[in-house]
Amino acid sequence: MVVAPAIKPMRIYVIENHSRVRRLMRGIYIATIEGLEVCGSSDNAEVVLGQLRKLQSDLFLIDVKLAWHGVASYKSECRQ
Repeated sequence: MVVAPAIKPMRIYVIENHSRVRRLMRGIYIATIEGLEVCGSSDNAEVVLGQLRKLQSDLFLIDVKLAWHGVASYKSECRQ
């Protein structure tokens, strides 16, 4: 019997300042889709920026209003 290797879920971190939207993203949109996993969430983009390496996310969902001023910082930190 051949067993297929387990596929590692895509780890997603949600950055959103509205708690209702954050809960919706975590609970409905992400958690119900197979192959996606929420690895955390925050209402503060700067807090996450300092933790990028530790989080080991595959994808960040960022509220545009929170990320606007720090987009260049996110890109450079993610590349490292």
